[in-house]
Amino acid sequence: MNPLSVFIVDDEPLARRRLTLMLRELPEVRLVGESDGGADALGRLAELQPDILLLDIKMPEMDGFELARRLAPQAPPAIIFVTAYDHHALRAWDETGAAAYLLKPVGLGRLRTALARAGVQQRGRDAEERIAELTTILQSLRARAAPEPTPLTEAFWSVARGVRLRTRVDEVVLIDAEGDYVRLHTEDGATVLVRQTLAATADKLDPQAFLRIHRSTIVRRDRVRAVRYANPGAMQLVLDNGIVRAVGRSYLPTVRRTLNVANDTGAIDPGG
Repeated sequence: MNPLSVFIVDDEPLARRRLTLMLRELPEVRLVGESDGGADALGRLAELQPDILLLDIKMPEMDGFELARRLAPQAPPAIIFVTAYDHHALRAWDETGAAAYLLKPVGLGRLRTALARAGVQQRGRDAEERIAELTTILQSLRARAAPEPTPLTEAFWSVARGVRLRTRVDEVVLIDAEGDYVRLHTEDGATVLVRQTLAATADKLDPQAFLRIHRSTIVRRDRVRAVRYANPGAMQLVLDNGIVRAVGRSYLPTVRRTLNVANDTGAIDPGG
């Protein structure tokens, strides 16, 4: 019997690496690819048509539920969700008879069992049956899974010349939106482009450390050196590295309250 082909979708490089190393220990499967999510994952899945998909649920660009819903119906893989959801959501999973789920951090024994179960289902059902089953699973999980708090990120990952680079959050002083990307400005004056929206970035940052001041800008609170007004109602923040960014009108009340800045027309030093 030919090995089952497996594809991994997870936005965490270390999680993908862990799964990759364990899959190498299992001769009954072969890893055919991996992705950190989004449209890239959908395109590669349509091309490779793996037997089994190891799919993270919580991802910034497109969560696992949405990605699973958008899979090509011609040859859907058996899905093993890799999740940190609580036991209530997992009980809902069990009641649907899904292929499997795995709690992070994943262990080799449970991975082997989940793959075996997924393999039996993949070979024993046609595409129409698998699509119907997947629809039931997604509806049940969405209805019964308690909202999961978004974990605060400790680092950003970017790609430059084929190499993945890690930028610690505590190195970042300013974040600007650039379409579906964000540009990180670091303490040493460098900039790093990361494929992630500003909204998704804001959700993962500590609100005690970072402040969104505009629909396109997030600043590190302790790096704000001064506040100035170009004209009444038009506030700008000056960072300690000299960078100036405007405050959006809808963000003015929050910025004033957070920085304890009065409504004034003169320059104010929040730290003074």
